[in-house]
Amino acid sequence: MKGYENQIAASINAGNTVYYTATPNYIGENPIPISITMEAWTSSGASVVSVSILNIP
Repeated sequence: MKGYENQIAASINAGNTVYYTATPNYIGENPIPISITMEAWTSSGASVVSVSILNIP
């Protein structure tokens, strides 16, 4: 996740306003997410990050 977080930080440091979400994805009643979907986009609508990362212990 660090590499994607760095991409978001670089966009902010470049002067962009960035909107960010991180959504855990579950299967059934398991309280541990199987993955996390990260999405970030600028105020002009440009995608910065859109990725699902598996939650591997």
